[in-house]
Amino acid sequence: MPQLFNFDQPIERRGTRSVKWDEESKDVLPLWVADMDFATAPCIQNAIMQRAMHPCYGYTLVPDEYYQAIIGWFWSRHQWHIRREEILYTIGVIPAIAAILKAHVQQGDNVVILTPVYNCFYNLIRNAGCQAIDVPLLSEAEGSTLNLSIDWDALEAALALEKTTVLLLSNPHNPVGRIWTADELGRFGKLCSKHNVLLISDEIHNELTRPGLLYADTSALCHLHLAIEVVQHGGPAECQHHDSRQRFASSGGSRHQPQRDMRCQSFRR
Repeated sequence: MPQLFNFDQPIERRGTRSVKWDEESKDVLPLWVADMDFATAPCIQNAIMQRAMHPCYGYTLVPDEYYQAIIGWFWSRHQWHIRREEILYTIGVIPAIAAILKAHVQQGDNVVILTPVYNCFYNLIRNAGCQAIDVPLLSEAEGSTLNLSIDWDALEAALALEKTTVLLLSNPHNPVGRIWTADELGRFGKLCSKHNVLLISDEIHNELTRPGLLYADTSALCHLHLAIEVVQHGGPAECQHHDSRQRFASSGGSRHQPQRDMRCQSFRR
């Protein structure tokens, strides 16, 4: 029987070394999304306490149950079948994106982003020795609602630049909250395939959707475009879909093709 959860119970976190609550003065009300103030589910608390009872906290293997939980979740929630060999465990979203960029780009390459966007994207791009190419989202006010959309002409122009090798996407988009539609994601895939650009999609907020709004996962949709690789992040796991045999089929050849292909193949092992 499902256990009811009280989302209205206030929890005092000041004085617990909380970055959210203890770095600012008491007259500041922090409104974070990544660190919310709901209690952790009792089953998770119990599992952590049970593990903590063992006195040795050494290096731990990732059990098969971990992968089966991810596979089962995405199938039951999104009807997307992920194979076990397509999942690579990582310590977090940001380190995973950093590793992918290091494996794929060369110094001076362009990485395209839709702005405004999560500020850590700029740090990742800069640390990889690359140039961020901003494609601002279009905004249109409709009463009290601000509608945001993609400037497709500007996006394609940025993807077509000689040094552009990556489109770094956020889905749902952080911070504006747009959930990209299946049609939009398919169009991302076609444009990246056309210009031989790697699409990396950070989808860690994929379950935060309002009633009536459906999240569409980038990997499942863009897998239809075989010349593109898609990397999705949903917590500590990185999911990859690719067909390396047709990776360069759409453009007739890659910018930096031999070296990039070799480095990415090495990373996947």
